[in-house]
Amino acid sequence: MSRGSMHGGGRWRGMGGRRRRIEAAGLLLALAGPAGVAACSQLLLPLLGGLGAALLGLLLLWLLATGLIGLARRLAGRYGVAWGCRPPGWWSVVLGIAAGLLLQFVLAPVAAAWVVPAAMEPGLALLRDWPRPLLVAAALSAGIVEEICYRGYAQERLAGLTGRMGVAALVVIPGFAAAHVVTWGVGMLPYFMITGAALTALYAWRRDLLLNMLAHGTAAVLGVWSVGGA
Repeated sequence: MSRGSMHGGGRWRGMGGRRRRIEAAGLLLALAGPAGVAACSQLLLPLLGGLGAALLGLLLLWLLATGLIGLARRLAGRYGVAWGCRPPGWWSVVLGIAAGLLLQFVLAPVAAAWVVPAAMEPGLALLRDWPRPLLVAAALSAGIVEEICYRGYAQERLAGLTGRMGVAALVVIPGFAAAHVVTWGVGMLPYFMITGAALTALYAWRRDLLLNMLAHGTAAVLGVWSVGGA
């Protein structure tokens, strides 16, 4: 779809009550859902153990993504909402992997410089207890589902509702960073603000969800692979 399609679907004030409720529910799920999944996994950690809580978190993430895709289809079918995501192509794969390498090896060290090293330890300690296949599955799932939530859904809908991609970014970036505080702690907030801003800018530039998924997933897999795993 064209870049101008983000203006489709009408503005908030011109919507009926039912449409507003659907829009609000979708944005709430997209922006707060990943944090809710992380919080649920943390709360059940003593009961289920690290492996059980991690598997539950993965299941809930994919259920969240499925729900958002269903809402997006409903908005498109019932209300004619035009989604601005570009159809993926082979350039999506090339640019996505290249962007992931840049994120991990260029931007991540810059972002990490804004964080006290001790702030990383609680999150890293949790990941070290996971088997490496689970680490990779979690990283890929995060790369796919978080991009569906924050870029493919929240950024697209906020841009469509306001007509401004910059306004969408101002909401999505802190929402993305805050979701990671549940697992990583407040000390890691600058790191995820910086990396979240990069992913948000990448989506604003290309409007290519597959590209963003590959960039996020590539960086995440490389990051967790260096952690090790049980």
